[in-house]
Amino acid sequence: MSMRMDAGRGGGRAVSNLRRTWLELRLLCRRGVGIGAIAPELCRLIRQIMPCDSGAICWLDDDGMPTGFFHENSLPELKELFANEYQALFAGPGEYGVAWMLSQRGRTIGNWLAVDGEVERSNTYNLWMRPMGHRHLIEMRVEAGGKPRALLTFYREPGWPFTDEDVSRLAMVEPLLQRAATPDDGLIWIGDGVSEEHLIVDASGKRLISLSYGAERLLQEAHMIGQGVSLVGSLDAPPRFATDLCNQYRSVGLDTLHLPAGTGKLQVTGRPIRTVSTDSATDGDQMLITMQLERPRSVTVVADIMAMQLSPLRSEILQFAATGGRRTEAPRMFGISKESLKKHLAEIYRVTGASEWTELASSLNAGKY
Repeated sequence: MSMRMDAGRGGGRAVSNLRRTWLELRLLCRRGVGIGAIAPELCRLIRQIMPCDSGAICWLDDDGMPTGFFHENSLPELKELFANEYQALFAGPGEYGVAWMLSQRGRTIGNWLAVDGEVERSNTYNLWMRPMGHRHLIEMRVEAGGKPRALLTFYREPGWPFTDEDVSRLAMVEPLLQRAATPDDGLIWIGDGVSEEHLIVDASGKRLISLSYGAERLLQEAHMIGQGVSLVGSLDAPPRFATDLCNQYRSVGLDTLHLPAGTGKLQVTGRPIRTVSTDSATDGDQMLITMQLERPRSVTVVADIMAMQLSPLRSEILQFAATGGRRTEAPRMFGISKESLKKHLAEIYRVTGASEWTELASSLNAGKY
């Protein structure tokens, strides 16, 4: 369904909503959380700034290769092709897909506009865009630290092409995404404490022996490229990281991997076990693999902060407190005096019910609001 906007209606409300969109975007991108960790939120917010039908995000490893993706409304069968047939279908000659867009130099936004009339024979168009009713595309390559970190693509129906005005809108978003894509070693990652799932594999990591009820769904929703996880069928073999984990444990004794995944990162931990079974096929040394999806704390508090209807500056101060920032550092961080900080905190305390900085941080981090 088209999301074309009637600019003549609700002008004042539209401006207010747009200001809140930019505030939420700034809060999400304030730390270097990685683009994948906030992919669903980014698609939603950028579509409010640049109206279109849907968005997709692909995040990259340090070598510039796609490791995961998020797409707002594509069919599971299409996601399956992208996750497990990327090189074969979308990276060859004559394709104008992710590989081509990442190969462009100089301009980081809107390279597709120059080839919009040449794409109808490509797999990118026929297997990815056309089944969803899309005809037009605009892309943005996010670079940080001298490397490409992510590719964002947005889609529109036939007859609604992207223009230079849309390029300008994405250019306004680009600095925020560059900040989010810049690695930040000081982040605090948290799980929900209840969503651990498990696999048991043989000692090589190549044979799946058993899995917990939600493990298959967790792996499918992680949208990791090249792991061999079917997005439309049952999991009948371990993801490829199981072999990596087993090899790592045997060679250097490390038992944990952290893998970029949709909406966060997947923490994968292995523990050797030995079983004795009447079934010789499952008898012997095995690896119990525990998986949990984690998100940055700076992201998990954003929805609560937005619900409080604070001013932009007070919202950012609250996020700073909620993610471990020190009160003594706040004036320098936000370019305000100590007296101004006191005035802002008085209103923040009134809204949240907290009485001091440390109480505010602990109660918000605990999900009180």
